[in-house]
Amino acid sequence: MKHILNIAKTTETRKQNQKHLTIFTTSMLSTQQIKYLENLFTFYNQELFSNKLPDIIFVMSRDKKMSGEFSSDQWKDQAGKTIHEITINPDYFDAYNIDFHQTLVHEMCHLYQYEFGTPGKSGYHNLEFSKIMENVGLQTSDSGTPDGLRTGRRMSDFFLEDGLFINAFKKIQETSFEIPKYRAERTVKKRFGGVRSKYTCNCGTNIWGKSGLKISCRNCEGIFIEK
Repeated sequence: MKHILNIAKTTETRKQNQKHLTIFTTSMLSTQQIKYLENLFTFYNQELFSNKLPDIIFVMSRDKKMSGEFSSDQWKDQAGKTIHEITINPDYFDAYNIDFHQTLVHEMCHLYQYEFGTPGKSGYHNLEFSKIMENVGLQTSDSGTPDGLRTGRRMSDFFLEDGLFINAFKKIQETSFEIPKYRAERTVKKRFGGVRSKYTCNCGTNIWGKSGLKISCRNCEGIFIEK
């Protein structure tokens, strides 16, 4: 992801988000977190979106109402070009938890819809958004389970077996991304709605998902066992 210099928060959105917005400085600790997010964004942009997504700005904000959020046209460079923003709640920042990865890809789908589709009003997850999610291997659900509603204002999701997302998530375990050494003390293990189970393969690989899945491991061709 390109580093964008001399970018200022637009006046209107700066006022709206002043209470919750935390902008990362150049300290080594915060750089680790943001660099990891940038690497994940680049990876999933290539694997799931054919590199169609534009560069964005990452911020972190503790908001109990969300695990992640996409906001359009939040920043502007000296040439007047606006840049979008993805906010991640640090309480959900866990590099080994599939829910954290789903949160990021969920917000990337919002970015994709803003660029190439017709977003719902006031953050509503419409049918077009649900189809975008399905195309990358995630299914929208207001409960985080297969029997949940696919559209609505407050929305979770679950991954589709053998979909693009779960295959990319398995692949990312083979990459050389530097995992941040620090995470939020209050890290939440699950998002709103839905219960996640841990699956372990004999080779030591772990993934998380809904209960009752049958998943094979690409690393050793073994079978994941639900714990």
